[in-house]
Amino acid sequence: MTDDLHLSDLVTERGELRDLRSRLKQLRDDLNVERDPTEQLDIADVLALSPKNDAGYIRPSDLEKAEWFADLYEAQGKPDVHPRGFHYIIIHEDVERRNGDPYGNTTACWRELKEGTFWAQLLGLVDADRIGDSKNDREPVTSAFDTSDRPLPRWDRPLDPRRTSVEHAVDDGYRRATIPRELGPARVEEVDVEAFIDQQVERVVRAAFDRIQYHHQARQDYYVEVWAEKSGVIPTETVTDYGATVREADGGEFSYQMCRSAIELAAARDQDLAIVVVADYDPKGHDMSKSVARKVEIESLFHDCEAEVVHGAVTKEHVRAFALPGTPASKPRGLDHGNRGAVSYETHKDLFRNYAGQEPVEIQAFSSRYPSAFRQALEDCLRPYVDESLSSRIDQAIEDARADARDGVRAAFLKRDEDLATALGELETAVERYQERMNPHFGAAESGLDALHVEDQNVRREEGVPDRRDAFVDIVESVDWEGALADVSLELPTAEVDLSDGAVLDTRRSLLDQLDAYKRFDMRYDE
Repeated sequence: MTDDLHLSDLVTERGELRDLRSRLKQLRDDLNVERDPTEQLDIADVLALSPKNDAGYIRPSDLEKAEWFADLYEAQGKPDVHPRGFHYIIIHEDVERRNGDPYGNTTACWRELKEGTFWAQLLGLVDADRIGDSKNDREPVTSAFDTSDRPLPRWDRPLDPRRTSVEHAVDDGYRRATIPRELGPARVEEVDVEAFIDQQVERVVRAAFDRIQYHHQARQDYYVEVWAEKSGVIPTETVTDYGATVREADGGEFSYQMCRSAIELAAARDQDLAIVVVADYDPKGHDMSKSVARKVEIESLFHDCEAEVVHGAVTKEHVRAFALPGTPASKPRGLDHGNRGAVSYETHKDLFRNYAGQEPVEIQAFSSRYPSAFRQALEDCLRPYVDESLSSRIDQAIEDARADARDGVRAAFLKRDEDLATALGELETAVERYQERMNPHFGAAESGLDALHVEDQNVRREEGVPDRRDAFVDIVESVDWEGALADVSLELPTAEVDLSDGAVLDTRRSLLDQLDAYKRFDMRYDE
């Protein structure tokens, strides 16, 4: 039963995140029933991160922080502000922390507010659209599309002739005639039936296919983003070739707002999301991909799209293959005084050093020393999510459909070519008789234009030119070009991608398979 269990089976709406902690505990207990007493699972074994940092494991204290922040935010009028700005607003107010102490301009107060902001947004207690991102508020460097509010058009249904409007313009030479200044009788344009059919075929097909618009990136299965821990390291031309968007953390963390923005953008495009993470090869950078993956995994539960996260660079394989030089990590402040955060960081450094077998490596050690290899590493991550031949296949599909439409409409007209020829001949004969009777009048018409106009109209009616023109138009309109066009089906090709199983996150995986993927990526479990 648990083998096919997905996280989405445990959570379907934001409010249920409150109960996910107890449901994961129950999952652990269910799994332990079948395990040896000496191999019992701990709660950490059913989480992606530590219980303190996992977005799917909301502790009572986390919920208290979320509700505390939500009350503060509402009391301040729900301003459009990023958390750091809100911090500076409330330090001038009579605000209490959860423990009743005054809220002040201290690290502890700021940490509590920041954590409360995150949990309140994730739980939907505040409007996340009004909470800015103080760390990562820069616009993306490149974008595959204009805005998420204007998804590009797609065409995935057969041609519908009712969506076209075609006017059969039969030019009989006098239909719009007025008495010209340079007098002369009206005439039929010199056009035979075959040329007329060619003209009508092109008119019908052009009107039908003018509505077909597409953008090959909008037809891809995935909307792709590249996230960089530092700015200025991603080659723009490389990611642009793959229609990807670049977001830079500029040395900070990849925030919840970044995750939420990327997911909402993919969902608005009706595409799945792929994120390629580029970070330093150090304790912080190594954990970034998994931290992003967990946030994306939880947030994607509330949007109609699947998501994948891939660690693109810098990897252990890159370091070994190119002998990338390391830079000793600095000693954290507060270590000598036993600061818990500093001690934890130092422990993490030692763990990483044992895992990596060397000192940390910065992105620039790879991107600057081996730019071609760095670009290749990015392309290797981007390529599985992009069908590079899709654009040309769509163009070919449209051209094939256009050719089928042209052949079908022509065949429909040719079924009436004899009737068209007869009707056109009668129209030409009527106009010739009209010209024979009118030619003598034009020589002496300069002083009698009004009388000529009346006579012109009378002769037209007497010779039946309007009736014969109408008869010709009736035959044209009786041609079943709509039926011929309806038989032409245009189905644009869909993207064909060949994904690997090396992603840190793939929301299509079962819950247990995804937990295994997190463990494989975590250096704490690396063998």
